[in-house]
Amino acid sequence: MQCPFLDHNQQVERFCINLNCCEKMRLSCNQCHQESFHIGHQKDQQLISNLPNYVEEISNKCEKEMIQILTELSDQINQMIFLLKDKIRTQFQISLERLKTLNNIQVNQMLCQFINLNNVSQEIIELKVVAQILLTTLDERIKNLDSSQLSYKQQSSQDIAEARQYYIEGLTLFQKHDYVKALSAFDTSLMINPNQINVMLWKGDSLYYCNSYQDALMQFKQVLKLDQSNIDSLYGIGNCLYKLNQYSEAICWFDKILVLNSKHVKTLTKKGDCLQEMNNYQEAIFCYDKAICEDPSQFWTIQSKGSCLQKLKKYQEAISCYDKALMLDQNNQIVKSQKSYCEQMLQK
Repeated sequence: MQCPFLDHNQQVERFCINLNCCEKMRLSCNQCHQESFHIGHQKDQQLISNLPNYVEEISNKCEKEMIQILTELSDQINQMIFLLKDKIRTQFQISLERLKTLNNIQVNQMLCQFINLNNVSQEIIELKVVAQILLTTLDERIKNLDSSQLSYKQQSSQDIAEARQYYIEGLTLFQKHDYVKALSAFDTSLMINPNQINVMLWKGDSLYYCNSYQDALMQFKQVLKLDQSNIDSLYGIGNCLYKLNQYSEAICWFDKILVLNSKHVKTLTKKGDCLQEMNNYQEAIFCYDKAICEDPSQFWTIQSKGSCLQKLKKYQEAISCYDKALMLDQNNQIVKSQKSYCEQMLQK
């Protein structure tokens, strides 16, 4: 690496890590040293050969001291908001079918809860004001980081080729199930050439398989800013919400896909999974049936339909599903166990 000072025809020997460095350039050669550059903080100069170790040290420190804290904070906030929404729905949203089953005492309790709606609504407004302060603070931090971020020249063919090289490296690592390293490769590709939708999607998948569902959710939403009808990103959002046990919200996103493509098998199956988790077994079966109609070779869709039938105590129909599943995977022990249970129940 050439010294940044053009009249110093030498290679860089050191770099400076002093917080308040008085020199314009943090890189220096032996001639810089002879001319007393960085003379006031010699102890904060390191040999250029140590630069990779320093970069790795900063990266690890960033992950442990900032990224992990922000991830935990994000998870806590999202969990609390999810619980708050769930409590509000429980108190103020009662179906007409449920209403018919309430006795006079329960109806009285329900009305008392409903009267309190305005107070809860006011509390939510106050919460929004507090949240806006946090959002403004976060926005300022982001702008501060943007102002000091490395700037890149207009994309050249060499940049695009390099970004693609990191993308391919990420795919290779992903296929080897090394999701952490794959994530790093995708990040590098996006740093060189931003807004590559396919790379952004793979980054989202990497975060998902690292169990960072909230971060993956945000990544898939970034794709939607570039392509509002991107089915892969819509599915990724729904799938993350499913993993976060937010089944109603997940269904909303899956429904957006089904508006674009009513025969999307993965979405029909995953929507069925959400409905099954919500104990809506008949509706789940309806989704599974539509998926199976489009692709009869979907093993887990058939197994999931059988599971719903089993929970509805329709054991003979469940056995029929399990038989079809076993034709696709004859050694699957889970399905064998489920079929055996149904057979035992029919003998009682």
